[in-house]
Amino acid sequence: MESKTLVRSGFICNLIACILNGIAMATPFWIESWHRLASRRFEKAGLWEFCFNSFQVPMDPSFISYVGCWWVFSPYYYSIRTYLMPYWFIVVQWVSCLVFIFLILSLLLQICYLCEKFSSWRNLIILRVCSGFLMTGACLEACVVMIFGLAYRFDRTWVHRYEHSFLSWSYGFATMSVFFALFAGIFYIITAKNYRRKGKHLQEPIDKTVQMQHTYQ
Repeated sequence: MESKTLVRSGFICNLIACILNGIAMATPFWIESWHRLASRRFEKAGLWEFCFNSFQVPMDPSFISYVGCWWVFSPYYYSIRTYLMPYWFIVVQWVSCLVFIFLILSLLLQICYLCEKFSSWRNLIILRVCSGFLMTGACLEACVVMIFGLAYRFDRTWVHRYEHSFLSWSYGFATMSVFFALFAGIFYIITAKNYRRKGKHLQEPIDKTVQMQHTYQ
């Protein structure tokens, strides 16, 4: 497979991973209650939004009922924010943001590479940095998916009831983004190895060194 085909395939995979990750972060469909339930107090939740229907926090002395979909940092949820956002949930939120930044940075670097404005050895650096961002992002997002899935299954103190809810399509998008980022990273690792094998990245520094030596002589 030619290097250009690998690079383009990596770019497409990276773009898909970025889109999937962005949609997953922006939508409140990581968990949903079963629609067949007659009374759904908890409706759905994402990383940044929770939706309730007359939901009351257990053991809450104020007996406030929460209705509608609200941003997790809304003043409406101020009194129950620690209940909505346990420590593992906060980790999932900010690691997801970090992964999204990695995917965006790798996309920008790939655009620079595809524009063919840089020398061979700089292109090699771009390929290595891109593969590093992508592989790191894939590993971190895999951790996010596993932590969220395990907490959904075993954290009985959180808002949802495991037996009345399910992991929805936003969670599936986050899971798929892991594989697309992983594939993109592999494509760029292979491309970087091909560059090194051909020795293209060495040519320009050597030429510059020779020119400088002739100049000083």
